[in-house]
Amino acid sequence: MFKRGDKTILKIENLAFGGQGIGRVAVDDDKAEIKGKKLAVFVENVIPGDEVEVSFFHIKKNFAEANVVRMIKPSELRIAPRCRHFGTCGGCVWQNLNYEKQLEYKENQVRESLERIGKFENPPVKKIIGCKSPWEYRNKMEFSFDGSGANLQLGLHLARMHHDVVDIQECFLVSGICVEITKFVRDFLKKSGGNGGNGGNGSNAETALDLRNFIIREAKTTGEIMANLVTGTEFENVLVEKMGAEINEKFPSKITSFYHTKISDKRGERKSIKEELVFGAPVIREELLIHNEKIKFDITPSAFFQPNTFQAQVLYETVFSLADAKKSDSIFDLFCGTGTIGICFAKFSSHIFGVEINASAIEIAKKNAELNNLKNIEFLCGDAERTLKNLPQNPDIIIVDPPRACLGEKLSLKLAGFKARKIIFVSCNPTTFARDARILVDNGYALREVQPVDMFPHTYHIETVAVFEKN
Repeated sequence: MFKRGDKTILKIENLAFGGQGIGRVAVDDDKAEIKGKKLAVFVENVIPGDEVEVSFFHIKKNFAEANVVRMIKPSELRIAPRCRHFGTCGGCVWQNLNYEKQLEYKENQVRESLERIGKFENPPVKKIIGCKSPWEYRNKMEFSFDGSGANLQLGLHLARMHHDVVDIQECFLVSGICVEITKFVRDFLKKSGGNGGNGGNGSNAETALDLRNFIIREAKTTGEIMANLVTGTEFENVLVEKMGAEINEKFPSKITSFYHTKISDKRGERKSIKEELVFGAPVIREELLIHNEKIKFDITPSAFFQPNTFQAQVLYETVFSLADAKKSDSIFDLFCGTGTIGICFAKFSSHIFGVEINASAIEIAKKNAELNNLKNIEFLCGDAERTLKNLPQNPDIIIVDPPRACLGEKLSLKLAGFKARKIIFVSCNPTTFARDARILVDNGYALREVQPVDMFPHTYHIETVAVFEKN
């Protein structure tokens, strides 16, 4: 069996969910449990077809991880990445792979997860819906600060690193105006002696500026922009006001809303977050067209909204189509977040019950329901499993959009027990989705269709919408 530091030659065969390339190498050690089989080796920064020499750094019984020592022969699938930061920045991992190939591998990951983990034969996976515009698609980007003074950096974290930051000069996941505003903020704070990352670590700890993040949001359908500087509590308001005035002068009529968010997270004290409006409107507005109905959403600094507006519209239209809801239907919308799916459905059903554990998200959901004059939608704050006890026990349709861990066995069984006509499952993790899909199918449901939707081009992330029908 291989040891840490051993080297071997690998031909990369596939891509894993998570972005790593997969190669396989024969194991001949008599003591190895997989003797005669091939060990799966996961490698960063490679694509299928690459032939590389690798060095092992993590070895388990059935798989290993390795780093590239040298490229022997690059894949014919490789293309030149558009961004100069590709390879160091963790924002994209597949810019060096043709977009059509990215879609192909993502679709296969959904299918393979259902086959391998869910034990489905010929799972009903449809052709993935790609993004019509795979560049500048994000409506939100959270950049991090690092360094201090003239060495202050603002950008995204290095790949697989949570502390070091790539100082961005360009980014093609957001619009050009968002990049220009971000660079202006960095340059302004450089001149002001800012300290990024953990405030108080600079050479002048008492006056160092405790900079955390710069978050920029752009409503793609209205063009409204929200800028949000996130700092510790010691950051001077006078400096924020000066930056606000200069940014407004530099980008006249471009920024709808500018916030300063202060975070207090001192050891031994309860964390607190305070959002202060520096200038402009308190919200920006995004609009979606669902089943020929225009639906409005007001977005606050802390509100969650799908980061790809136009693919969110595709995603929700897919949910709408697969649900095929009737005007008389009662619908559960679990893990509803700020209520986007339920709000999209409300005009086409009898009653919606949205459940979400995040109290601030529920408040935003209620306001957006009012914004759209909806009277037949009710939002409840609480854990999905516990809150279900307080809901009517006869839903026609259950919609779930859980976090990456998905439902788990207990909640999957509970949902199956409601015997709803349909369960619509929105998932961002094909592996945990496959596990839950098997539980639902083993407990009275048939998996009718799985529709992958690419929300995040040039990354490994993949969204799926699946419909389960009661047998």
